[in-house]
Amino acid sequence: MPEISAAKGPVLRDFADIRLAVRSIECDDRNQCSVLARGVYQGKTVGVKVVFGAREGSRSGIAYQSIGAESDALLGALSTLYGQPLPSAKFAARAYGDVVVLRGNLSEVGTYPMQAKVFFFADGPESRYAELYTNIDVTRGVLEIREKDMSYRANVLAALAR
Repeated sequence: MPEISAAKGPVLRDFADIRLAVRSIECDDRNQCSVLARGVYQGKTVGVKVVFGAREGSRSGIAYQSIGAESDALLGALSTLYGQPLPSAKFAARAYGDVVVLRGNLSEVGTYPMQAKVFFFADGPESRYAELYTNIDVTRGVLEIREKDMSYRANVLAALAR
């Protein structure tokens, strides 16, 4: 499995973007695609399930779902890369974000590349608000979680933590 980042410690002067290998993808008839992605950071396997087209009320966005210890390790890796303390050692069972698709289509994630901007706590409170990008290219087998702004690091970790 690929390393999610070449950085071994905090990335303080640049974005701490990560790349995971797509291990499986399942799309249903409700325009939802679940992507299981894994990688390695400092010798530990990390991973997450990302549901594109996830529903929350009347909204359709992205949900990051824990797959257990590998997701907890991913949260720890992000904490290290962001140079931020862990709000919790456990990844959230489900962390929902509203989405704006920048390229592609949520319903075609299983076929075509897609780039999305994700908004955590878009309706507030402002103290919890955060943004990041989540991109997928199934032909290359890559899922990227990219920073939008380094000032969101603590809130991204809080959104993904239990």
